[in-house]
Amino acid sequence: MFPTHFSTCSSTTRYLAARHWDQGIPVIAGNNGYRFSDGGRCGQGWSCHLAALTGCAIEEVPLEHVELWGKYSDWAGAGADAPQPPKTLAGVCKPQGTFRIASGRCECKGGTFPWEGGNGCRVPPHKRQLEPGEEVDGREQEVWEDFERDAEVFMAPNHKMGSVMAPGVSDWGMNDRDPACARKTDGLLTKNSFFWWMAHHLWLLMSQAPARKSLDAYVASLGLSRNCMAVHVRHGDSCFDKTIMNAHRVCRPWSEYLGHIKAVDRKYGPFKHIYVASDDHRVIAEAKATLPADQLVMQDLDRTFFDLPETISIDDSEKFDSTNAIDNIAKDIWAMASCEAYVGTQSSSVSWVTSALMVAQKGHYVPMVSLDDAYNEPRAVGRFF
Repeated sequence: MFPTHFSTCSSTTRYLAARHWDQGIPVIAGNNGYRFSDGGRCGQGWSCHLAALTGCAIEEVPLEHVELWGKYSDWAGAGADAPQPPKTLAGVCKPQGTFRIASGRCECKGGTFPWEGGNGCRVPPHKRQLEPGEEVDGREQEVWEDFERDAEVFMAPNHKMGSVMAPGVSDWGMNDRDPACARKTDGLLTKNSFFWWMAHHLWLLMSQAPARKSLDAYVASLGLSRNCMAVHVRHGDSCFDKTIMNAHRVCRPWSEYLGHIKAVDRKYGPFKHIYVASDDHRVIAEAKATLPADQLVMQDLDRTFFDLPETISIDDSEKFDSTNAIDNIAKDIWAMASCEAYVGTQSSSVSWVTSALMVAQKGHYVPMVSLDDAYNEPRAVGRFF
């Protein structure tokens, strides 16, 4: 099983782990607290809504056998074509520090602080000589201030580093030396299409997850018929954030969704139930006013929780990383995935996951309507692959 590659549980796990598996490369999860972890319920750095990537724990693998091929493996200065041995967890934090397994990050000395990936321990921006034209990374300054404020809290296993990548964390498309970035012509992805490949790996990770029983119990408690249509309305920052990452999203009104719901119901129904999920409490009110009460099913929660000031995007709001928020989103996804038809927007990651799970568990395509992009549109999920 050695050498193995190192990863963590983030929103990219379903893609990144599968790319390694398809290349015959083992993957192991670390202990660093990152986004979408469950505070230790199912292991540090992991989510109960995903199955474990391996039966091995990072503590059981010698650090010199864990190769780093992630975003910050750091071949800087070696020359683009110079062959370089991969870094390992045994040396990633040297010379200023050592790798601490319990927290999944570098324990630094000599006035340095833990920074991203292969960079290990770093001299604070205000104490080092900047290169000509170099500007201080705002995130680097933020992490330094967080570390300086309370180093003990910063190094605690449950402390999340936000958008900063811990040592060994991989990222898609960021390192062309990573074997997982190679596209095998005889691999499952090439043979069966990206959608098929993603759906099967995602089903593997979620259907065998520790939280599977509680998700099944939630769907059962709703009395939700299998003869249902799923509807997801993703508003949130798509209604005001037009930065480059969100420019392709359109804040479409409920009336447009309703027109497609009626068309799908006429052509493929009638459906006994329509399950509606949304981050907009106004959409829920409109759904209650326009759909029959005995047909409408939804999760009972206060959706004003999802309201955001126009200065903050969803990705920048830590409240959505809480265990309760993750559980509620997972419930909506699992309930929608049990249905026979889908209406939503494929610019939303909730839609990617839901539509893939629907097809995987049924073994065939189902009627789907996207009010904006196709599944693998380069502006949305396609930009990562």
